[in-house]
Amino acid sequence: MIMQLVLLAILLIWSIKASARSPSLAKPNCRAFCGEIIIPFPFGIGPGCYSHKWLEIVCNGTFSPPKSFAESLNLEVLNISIENIGIHVNLPVTSSGCNGATTSSVHINLESSQFCTSASSE
Repeated sequence: MIMQLVLLAILLIWSIKASARSPSLAKPNCRAFCGEIIIPFPFGIGPGCYSHKWLEIVCNGTFSPPKSFAESLNLEVLNISIENIGIHVNLPVTSSGCNGATTSSVHINLESSQFCTSASSE
């Protein structure tokens, strides 16, 4: 079972200003899409296309359609929102004995990252 978790990116001021000029576009000469996901700057695919290593997106073409992954978190990206300054990712959750037995989930260490979690699904 996969649960959606919202991770908000706390971007550098200059990254936000750069994205405000073209909120839905990639940096020039960089990919703007991975499958159905729009990859706006300051996020990006490939060297020189993102503003910080935490904002690097990897496009995995072995899926149909291709899937985006946040390289720094190793999680699938479902959506990137510059307006909300955040990304939606899939967070794998496992459960056994659906009658109230133990449930476990993946814990992500965001301590040194540019991200924080949010209870919002928007």
